[in-house]
Amino acid sequence: VIDMSALIPAPAGQFGFLKANGDKLQFEKAKTPVKFWGVGGNADLGKMSREQMTQRAKYLRKFGVNVVRQHPLFGEVTTNGRIDAKKMDDYDWWFAELKRQGIYSAWSVFYHFTIGPEDGYPDELYSELPKQGNRRDTYGLQTVSPQLWEIRNKVPASLLSHKNPYTGV
Repeated sequence: VIDMSALIPAPAGQFGFLKANGDKLQFEKAKTPVKFWGVGGNADLGKMSREQMTQRAKYLRKFGVNVVRQHPLFGEVTTNGRIDAKKMDDYDWWFAELKRQGIYSAWSVFYHFTIGPEDGYPDELYSELPKQGNRRDTYGLQTVSPQLWEIRNKVPASLLSHKNPYTGV
């Protein structure tokens, strides 16, 4: 009964970069401003087949969703604080499927993450962080500690220079 997918132009990105136009947002090649209807759209990598993920993206589009937030990004694409090639491939595929359905993506990078002794955080501070498995959790500190900020920035910086093999972006 409800199908709003005709209101979601696909693929995402076809109208160029998003820019502020006064108090509205507008893509550089679009004639009118855009409105976003977003949800947390984590890929939950490894829990669904690609067919199920396609079904999920179509479901989101059907109900008018045109942007999802990956929250937290670190948990989606890393294992023990390092980008995991399998997870990255699955995430690249999910991103491409969302794009195909006209759904934009945003990353949540201000969430806590875990670190290990090899990450270079001072030993005396590392030992005070709460344990999470064989690592330590940065909850509540990653936005106020310059050292944790630098450690945290390695993952987003790496992702920004990464080329998605499914989209070419």
